[in-house]
Amino acid sequence: MPTDPGPAAHPLYLASRESRDTLHVISRVGRRLPTHITALGQALLAELTHEEVDKVLPSTLESYTANSITDRAALHAEIAAVRDRGWAVEREQGTPGVACVAAAVHYRIPATDAIGCSMPAPAATDKEIQRVAKAVMQHTTALATTLRRAGIR
Repeated sequence: MPTDPGPAAHPLYLASRESRDTLHVISRVGRRLPTHITALGQALLAELTHEEVDKVLPSTLESYTANSITDRAALHAEIAAVRDRGWAVEREQGTPGVACVAAAVHYRIPATDAIGCSMPAPAATDKEIQRVAKAVMQHTTALATTLRRAGIR
């Protein structure tokens, strides 16, 4: 039986805001999902070294859906792609029917917070993912700047 890796392996959703166009509400506030199957978690894992990622994650990667990444090599490849892009995207890895784009808030090293935007999976076209990623990156940059100027590190 693997030891409990603690909260670092299960990000906590602190706030949520629904779109005016929301047809299906999925409340995530207070919910914890394994880091490796969420865009928020993958964005935060990308802040760590390969060795640090392996220390944070449990020995067995849980599967929540058929799209969950459970192979460690595949996860490391996805994290490398997140590092290259600057943001993470997941499609139905943690919740069927839901896709998410997320980016770390860079006011600490390594980042400990991230902002994400979830959407119905069918709406997650490449064009929409790019549009949302741009907006998420703008907001994480603005928040990080505000926090650093306020002396929050």
